This record gives sequence, C-alpha cells and structure tokens, in this order.
Amino acid sequence: MAASILVGLALSTLASEDLALIAGGLLAREGTIPLMHAVIACGAGVYIGDLGLWCAGRLFGRRVLALPWLRTKLSSESLESMNQHVDQRLALAIFLSRFVPGTRLPMYVAAGIWGRRPLAFAAWSLLATMAWTPLLVVSTAYFGDAVVVGIFQKHAGWTPHYDCHCGGHVGLFQAVGTRGGMGGQERFSELNSRSSSVRNA
Repeated sequence: MAASILVGLALSTLASEDLALIAGGLLAREGTIPLMHAVIACGAGVYIGDLGLWCAGRLFGRRVLALPWLRTKLSSESLESMNQHVDQRLALAIFLSRFVPGTRLPMYVAAGIWGRRPLAFAAWSLLATMAWTPLLVVSTAYFGDAVVVGIFQKHAGWTPHYDCHCGGHVGLFQAVGTRGGMGGQERFSELNSRSSSVRNA
C-alpha cells in the first residue's frame, strides 16, 4: 500500500508539482507515509519532470510548441527571450525558476533547445530540487493547512492552477486514504474551501 502511495505521489508531480508536494506533506502529517519517504518520492518525480522538459526541448527544438501538453502553457515569445541567456548564470536561472511561479517551464525547455551544458543543467536542477522539495513537503507536514492557505494568499495566481488539477489529486487521496484522523479527501476539500475563502476575502 505504501509503495503505491509513493509511486502515485511521484507520478502526480508530472501533473502538478505544488499539489503533489502538498499532498505528500499532508499524508506524512497524518501518518500515512513516513516524511522522508514522501520527500524522496516527490523529489524523484520533480527531478524526472525537470529532465523531461529539458529532453523535450532537445529532441523537438522549436517544434516543442506544437506539443499538445505544452501548447497552452508555453509561448514562442517566452522561449525566444531566453535564446541568448540560457547558458549565462545557469545556476541562478535554475534556482530562480524553481522558486518563482511560471518561469520553470520556459527556462528548462529553452535549456534543452539552446543549452550547451547538459551535465551542468542536470546537476543544478538536482540541487534546486533538493532545496525546493523538502522545503514544501516538510513545511506542510509540520504546519499543515497554514502553509497551503498561506501559499494561495501570497500567490493568488496559483489558485486557478490548484482548482483545475484538484480532481486528479482528490482521486489520489481517495485511493490512499489515511490511518485515523481526517481523511485525505476531506482535508483536500477543506483546503480547497479555505483557498476559496481567501480569494473572496
């Protein structure tokens, strides 16, 4: 059971990293899975997704804009703007894109298209993942709903992203359940209600 939960968390990062990491933190908080296992599963999924974006850029080049799963999320303008800068200050760019919403996708795809330092990209991306993943998962595990609602309150633009992916993560919570306390689905519904209250405040 625990193994299927961890695999589900890792795969969920490919749909929505933030929700998957929050889910991992909440499941650890409720005792469903160990916290370290949640961090590792989420981190593995995030890193594989990062390398996948780089590979998409390297394999398809500018044709990546025609891919259905990227067409609505990536503009040619945002991609072209990174043409001359993708290898300059690579480490800083990767870390900023990890922590600043909306910048990771064009940055990582552009690195695949124009970057000439694949090993450096892989190394810095791994370090950024190792910094970001424990931060969100552990914070959620220890502080719970306050972290989630705080994120939505500070970054109002993330809320629609949260809503549009909630169905898949509700399905994840339904599948895994919890050992005592509030169930995953009920907690997810509560968080979604709280985030809606924040938007309407």
